Amino acid sequence: MRLTAKRLEDAALSYRGEDRVQLLRRWLVMLRETQRAAAVEKEAKRAAHPDQHLPVLDLYMDYETGASR
Repeated sequence: MRLTAKRLEDAALSYRGEDRVQLLRRWLVMLRETQRAAAVEKEAKRAAHPDQHLPVLDLYMDYETGASR
């Protein structure tokens, strides 16, 4: 993954104009497909072990400082 990201970064810096836009669009499509595949795999694992609890993530906003944690 790191090598792929490095190649994309190099190509995005060297390409100009429409070629650059097309490259970034193709990259975005591939990222979305990867994300969908990961979600399907995660759902399959969850279905295989329905008694396993999902991790809980607690988020809150500190309104005095405006920071979220």
